Amino acid sequence: MNEIGIHSLEPLVHESLKSKVARALRLAIQSGQLKPGQHLVEEELAHQLGVSRVPVREAIRILEADGLLVTEHGRGASVSNQSEKDIEEIYGLRTALESYCLSQVIDHTPKDEIDQLQMLVDQMFAWQPNDDRVELLEMDLAFHERLCELADNEKLLQTWRSHMAQLRMLLVLSDAYLEDPGGIAKGHQRIVDAIHEQDIAKAHQVLQQHFEKSKERILRERRQVEE
Repeated sequence: MNEIGIHSLEPLVHESLKSKVARALRLAIQSGQLKPGQHLVEEELAHQLGVSRVPVREAIRILEADGLLVTEHGRGASVSNQSEKDIEEIYGLRTALESYCLSQVIDHTPKDEIDQLQMLVDQMFAWQPNDDRVELLEMDLAFHERLCELADNEKLLQTWRSHMAQLRMLLVLSDAYLEDPGGIAKGHQRIVDAIHEQDIAKAHQVLQQHFEKSKERILRERRQVEE
């Protein structure tokens, strides 16, 4: 049997149509174009995107698994409208995952790699109120993703990333997220400072306080809207 060399391999298949549709819908949800609770009509989406209903239906299943869409029997799919319990669970999971990451980073990560976190914090401090709000959000999430990457645990990183679509949607749609942009930068700076101090207990406390403030802003805004 002839050995198959690398040069005989076929080119990789391009992104599937269902993945392209899922990406388009994910961006529409996370940017607020599709609102929480909004009903999705497969036929209309297929027409707008210039595809058949099959990839739309498959994309909806993908986003259901991500927690961005929910499907009710006889009613079809709609954009998730996270309950207070959902928000509590999202932040609880973040706290558990990133607390572990902090411990790993403090114990094993060289200073030059920790400096990458500081660079992201510096960018947050440079952000101005007239800049795009999404830029600050992306810097915020990039900081936490880099923290998880530095922990060097691929399974944990996959778990973190699988839940970030829901968090990003929450923050994009929250006016309360920008109540205190300076405080967002300062909160991340405190995390970096605790890492440099090699103080795991302090780092965990700072991280938990950081998440509690973010969670409470979102919950307070949610309750005010419902009143």
